Amino acid sequence: MDRLLLHIFMHMNGQRSISGPVHILKGKRSSQTIQDIHLFRLHKWAGLLRHTSYGTLWEQAQRLRDQGFIEPISSTVDSVTQSGLDAESVSRKVFENVRLSGWKYEWEGHTDDCWRTLNLLIQTASHLKAGRKQFIPVYADTTAKQNVRSLFREASAEQIAEGLYEWLYRELLKRSRSDAELFTDSLSGPDRSGKTLGQMTSSGEVPFHTWLRFRSILHDLIESGGPESPECLNTLFKQWKQKKELTRSAEKTRELFMAGYDLQQIAAERRLKVSTIEDHFVEMAASDPEFPVDVYAAAELQREILQAASTSGGRLRDIRERIGEKADYFQIRLVLSSRTGKGGTAYL
Repeated sequence: MDRLLLHIFMHMNGQRSISGPVHILKGKRSSQTIQDIHLFRLHKWAGLLRHTSYGTLWEQAQRLRDQGFIEPISSTVDSVTQSGLDAESVSRKVFENVRLSGWKYEWEGHTDDCWRTLNLLIQTASHLKAGRKQFIPVYADTTAKQNVRSLFREASAEQIAEGLYEWLYRELLKRSRSDAELFTDSLSGPDRSGKTLGQMTSSGEVPFHTWLRFRSILHDLIESGGPESPECLNTLFKQWKQKKELTRSAEKTRELFMAGYDLQQIAAERRLKVSTIEDHFVEMAASDPEFPVDVYAAAELQREILQAASTSGGRLRDIRERIGEKADYFQIRLVLSSRTGKGGTAYL
C-alpha cells in the first residue's frame, strides 16, 4: 500500500505533500482533492481505498518518510528522493498495468454494490437451480438483498443462472486464466464457499496486488454492463454507472452559475470566500467540456498558459513565473482543468 502512495505521489510532480495521495485514495469529498484527480489524471485511483481508515493510510505515508523515500521541501510540499524513485520502480509495472476506474466505480461505492449483488445473486440462483431453498446468504447487506429479490420477481432462477453464465463466461474469456480463476474462486454456491483473499493469493504475489486485480475485474464487469449483459441486470448497471461529478457545494455554485450569477455574485449570495467559488469553478471546468473558460481567460492567454505548462514541467509556480502578471493562479488552474476535462494532456 505504501508503494501505491509513492506511485501516485510521483504523478503529482512535486506540487503537493504526501497527504494529496492519501486523500485521493480515501475519496475525500473536497474541491482540492477532486481538482487534483483531474489535474494530475489520477482517476484510476480515486476512492480506491475508501474503506481503509485514515489512520492506516497516514501510517503508510509515515513509513515512506521513515524509509527516506520522501522528504519535505516546504511546509506544504514533499518531494521523492532518489531512493524513493528506486523503490517505486520495483512495483511500477503492477500499478501501470492493472486496469482500474476508481473515479467511475469506487468514488460512489458502486463496486461494492456490484460485487455484493452479483455474489449473492449467483449464490441464490445456483442454490435454487439445485433445488435448495435453504442456505445462509453470503451477504446480509440490505441493498444486495433488495436487488436480488427484485431480480427474482422479473425472471426465474433458470433464466438468471443461464444469463449470468453466458455473460460471465464471455467477459472472463477476455482476461487471463489467473484473473478468471480469481473471480470464480471467490464465488459461493451449493457445497462450496468463496475463498478469501489470502487463500486466492498465489505464491510470490503480494496480497494487495491480488486485491487490485480483483477490483479490476469488477470494474471491467460494470463497464461491460448494457446490451451484452443479462437483461435483468440492466437497471442495476445503469445505477452503478451513474457518477456525481461535483461536490455538493460545487453543485450549488453550478446551479447559481447556470442561473446567470457571476463569480462575485455567487460568493456574495452563498456568503463564501471568492477563493472557494474559484475552487468550484475549477471543478466545473474539469467535469464539463462546455464550461465557458473564455469568459475568464482569453483564447490567446489560454494558449500561453498551455505552452508554459508544456515547457515548465507543469508546476503552477513555474507557469506563473513564465506568464507573469498576465494570469493569476485561478486562471491558470481553470485553463489546465478545462484541458483535462476535454481529454487533453494533464500538465500538472
